[in-house]
Amino acid sequence: MPANINSMMYVGAIPWHGLGKRLEAEATAAEAIVAAGLDWTVEQTPLLAKGIGPVETHQAIVREDTKAILGIVGSGYRPHQRS
Repeated sequence: MPANINSMMYVGAIPWHGLGKRLEAEATAAEAIVAAGLDWTVEQTPLLAKGIGPVETHQAIVREDTKAILGIVGSGYRPHQRS
């Protein structure tokens, strides 16, 4: 069974898949986010339908660093992320 892990961290025993960054001691939430490689933010971008044009009722949520689309949400959605 594949682990399907992009990034992570752990404290203590090595996980069964052997992946992730090992921390020597417990971490704060902010430290864990950085150690796990999850310290990225998202942006909202407009959607365009091929042959139709802008989709006013929905938008894409995109990672700012890689521009990977994480999902499609309604136009009223507002992401909550640390500043």
